[in-house]
Amino acid sequence: MKTTPIYGIMAEFDSASDLVAAARKTHEAGYRKIDAYSPFPVEELAEAIGFHKNGVPLVTLIGGLIGGGPGLLIGGAVGAGATTTHWLVQRRSAVLPSGTQLMLELSRPMTLGTTTAAGQ
Repeated sequence: MKTTPIYGIMAEFDSASDLVAAARKTHEAGYRKIDAYSPFPVEELAEAIGFHKNGVPLVTLIGGLIGGGPGLLIGGAVGAGATTTHWLVQRRSAVLPSGTQLMLELSRPMTLGTTTAAGQ
């Protein structure tokens, strides 16, 4: 008679301590591909199933800084330029061509959108 290997088992526990105890026994029995879920954080659960940290959060942070950093810098530069222009127009201490402020305000979303798309 041919036996079929077990591919997975699901169980439900009444308390967090029962879940942790079962996860610990499962790990001690030699099973390494284990997942455990609970509707609230259980501190000991990750240790009980032998979960170890990986590098995904660090890689995600670095990728976000590389991709989003230039967008923030360019957006800040455009915003600062528009703010300065707005201040100069309000104070009438500089003569600017008609429509300059409008063009600066309209170009900001286009610049930020292009930078965001290029960063992804």
